[in-house]
Amino acid sequence: MRRSILMLILVAVCAGQNPTLMFTDGNIPNGLYWRSNSYGEKLNFLNGVRYGANLAGHWSIAGTLPSCPTPVNTDQWFTGSQKELINEVDAFYRNPMNLPLPMVDGVVYAIMKANGAIKIQLDSYRTEELGLYARDK
Repeated sequence: MRRSILMLILVAVCAGQNPTLMFTDGNIPNGLYWRSNSYGEKLNFLNGVRYGANLAGHWSIAGTLPSCPTPVNTDQWFTGSQKELINEVDAFYRNPMNLPLPMVDGVVYAIMKANGAIKIQLDSYRTEELGLYARDK
């Protein structure tokens, strides 16, 4: 626990020194960027994800993500309130290991959790995304 707090402080100080830490190597906003946003900015991002999903029509996540067990259509993407989803993404990025991951990964994780994914499925998704991030470095 003490190590995680130290890591979090170190990351926060470094992020303040170098704003590029708030983006992946592909210039995609990551967990540090999410954490720096206001509630309204987080809400706008989630609305953008929702509108994008609606524009794309029926999304079948099963088979495209490593661990989501069932197809998830756009009606199921936001089963809870926006505030609950924001709280879940906030919780995802409280883990310092998740900070380098793009914001959309945190949102997908929260949506999977809201749709009933179990811990092993969530851990598998997170591990896969961290692996992809590490390979891109």
